[in-house]
Amino acid sequence: MVSEKLTLWQKNKTLLRIITVEKGKGHQVHVGNVLYADEQSGSFLFYDLDQKKNYNFSMNEIEDIQPYEKPPTNAPAKQLQKQFNKSAPKIEEFKEDVRDEAIALIKSLPSSKLYALIPLLQLLKNSDAKK
Repeated sequence: MVSEKLTLWQKNKTLLRIITVEKGKGHQVHVGNVLYADEQSGSFLFYDLDQKKNYNFSMNEIEDIQPYEKPPTNAPAKQLQKQFNKSAPKIEEFKEDVRDEAIALIKSLPSSKLYALIPLLQLLKNSDAKK
């Protein structure tokens, strides 16, 4: 069955993605075309487009073989980046939001807890003054 597919992929010049297990190298990914498939020996000649090399693979070296599918050009990461850029607050807005949030938190604390905050706030203020 696999040899029939290899012959068909060779005839149609189908671009393939092959994952091989090579001794000493581990898993290797190859993208290219089948040049020749030998059904009797279970081996085939494969041209790797990236490395521009021919490989003679036997079926026991192959972990996975599938027609190559190009990843979508508008990948999810790019979509998220565009969405983030549209909805991202400006720096000034962000600073105001953080300041308002800090003030709201301080207002919600009881006086007994505020005594612990005063040295920290003074330290932060002094470190900004030194810059």
